[in-house]
Amino acid sequence: MTRTSPTTVTLTRLVLNPAHREVASDVADVQRMHERVMSMFPDDLGEHARWQAGVLYRVEHSAAPVVLVQSTITPDPAALPSGYAEVKHRELGSTLENLETGVKARFRIVANPTRIETDKKGGKHRRVLTGDNALEWWQRRAEQAGLELSSVMLTHEGLLTGNRPAASPRNEKLYHGTAQFDGLAVVADAEKVRQALLEGIGRAKAYGCGLLSLVPVKGGS
Repeated sequence: MTRTSPTTVTLTRLVLNPAHREVASDVADVQRMHERVMSMFPDDLGEHARWQAGVLYRVEHSAAPVVLVQSTITPDPAALPSGYAEVKHRELGSTLENLETGVKARFRIVANPTRIETDKKGGKHRRVLTGDNALEWWQRRAEQAGLELSSVMLTHEGLLTGNRPAASPRNEKLYHGTAQFDGLAVVADAEKVRQALLEGIGRAKAYGCGLLSLVPVKGGS
């Protein structure tokens, strides 16, 4: 599915309270964090609620965990437990509309770099890519998304885990390998970049992967 440009795009910054009894459990379990993020949106959005609300998010770890939530519906932080997080909103609509080819920007993305491999018996398996293979994956995906990379660093690799919902027919745990990429890029195709910003890149978007962040560099256009 391709998303048309929405009239409203909101970036919500949640600075989580490490002393709150729910925070550690949410940060440690990607299914719980997914449910916590989605609790801020209407519950009548249907089967594909995350898509309908345009939700992409990323957990960043510092002295206090920070969750960045991008959405096309403004979230309602009143749905969060009392004292759970400090919340700030920022509208991104004009930033997306004014994005131009040739602009230089700093980027960050936590992605789930994978590829399908075939074993000796012909079975297909999805493998998480690491190191140079992950970098090559991002270089390809960045180009497809309309970015010309000037510099890139693989700054962190990790593993997201969690428990599937009780109603899920699959009982195994959730596992998603991640890679964080940071660097500088030039917007080579503004429309493709705009689409990537709205739709995210790669898999595991429901679990905190795929949100592309761009910050224009002054004088870099």
